[in-house]
Amino acid sequence: MENDDEETHVTVLQLKMKQKHIILITQKDGTATQDRTEQIYRLLKPGYRITILDTYKFIRKRMTFLLCSNPNLVFVYGLKNAQFRLKKSHYPIIEAMKLRADALVHDILSLKPDCVICGVEEDMMTLHHPLNDALKIYDLPTPFADEVNYGGTQPSTIIHELERIEKTTLVKSHFFCANWMTYTKFLEKKYRVRNSIRAPSGCETAKRYARFKGNPEIAFVGNLDGYWTNLPLLQNLCKISNFPINIYGPKRRPHIKLPYKGYLKKHSHLADYQFGLITITNDPLRKIGFSAKHLLYVSYGLPVLCPIWRQDKTLEPATIYYNKHNFNERVRKYCTETLWREKHEAAMRLARQMPWRKTLRPLVKRIDEYFQSTTE
Repeated sequence: MENDDEETHVTVLQLKMKQKHIILITQKDGTATQDRTEQIYRLLKPGYRITILDTYKFIRKRMTFLLCSNPNLVFVYGLKNAQFRLKKSHYPIIEAMKLRADALVHDILSLKPDCVICGVEEDMMTLHHPLNDALKIYDLPTPFADEVNYGGTQPSTIIHELERIEKTTLVKSHFFCANWMTYTKFLEKKYRVRNSIRAPSGCETAKRYARFKGNPEIAFVGNLDGYWTNLPLLQNLCKISNFPINIYGPKRRPHIKLPYKGYLKKHSHLADYQFGLITITNDPLRKIGFSAKHLLYVSYGLPVLCPIWRQDKTLEPATIYYNKHNFNERVRKYCTETLWREKHEAAMRLARQMPWRKTLRPLVKRIDEYFQSTTE
């Protein structure tokens, strides 16, 4: 009888958990943010109801409505945005974040969520609100205030305000996690917060892997918009490289002369290459940072070419460090089959050690535990 009661209790608990509603705030823009959200969705869907709010499209529609209904925001945001477009002022990033939050909160409350997971830095202020007393998790790609700071597009007064907003977001969230362990540790130290979850990004499951080829080809995958892409380095490498470099990204920038091949719809195409390329800026944040493309390359057994100023012990076995002066020399060294296979096999081992279902398990477990404690 005790066993029957226990099984009944588990079944009732599972039914109650299934009724819990989780909202994922993301941007379906073809970048790593979308990839991570899709993995979180896949792992949470068996136990919960999931709604995805794509702010890439949603915000434009809602912000227009808010601007028309709020005279103060019309004046402040409209004036600053006009000045920005005339290149006489900075982009009104704080006003834009407030507008985005107001737009999202309105729709989130109508959906009556039990949990809100925000994976977009510009939407972090949404988590400053109670949101129907929902469990709030900030799943940040990058420490935003530092990213804007090193981008050099905003004055120090705006950076300080962004830091205040970022800290408030971490404090008002039940938990936060970042795309890589180094970012989590950085935020813990900077803001003295201890509500983190170690749930870094992971690797895809590949059906085929890269193969050795005497005349290797190099793939670069990523958005070309962010300063951190380090376009000067990428352009220089494309110019001096003795080996073909093909570039894939969500959208083309016609004024930049690069061997652009379009959007990489199928990641499995990476198995046709022999190296994956990263070009990252040499600033304090990116030195300790993370590029989602690193694990994407590793997933398909590609040795990864990474600037020497970013070194990571976890990723090092599959990585080849270079600078703009020795790039061809470093690639040429690993064109020998023995050395290439060493890095190739290290990449496949790393991929097996870091599948998404394993790296995101701490996040799923924390959500399960939270709802179990409030449901029983």
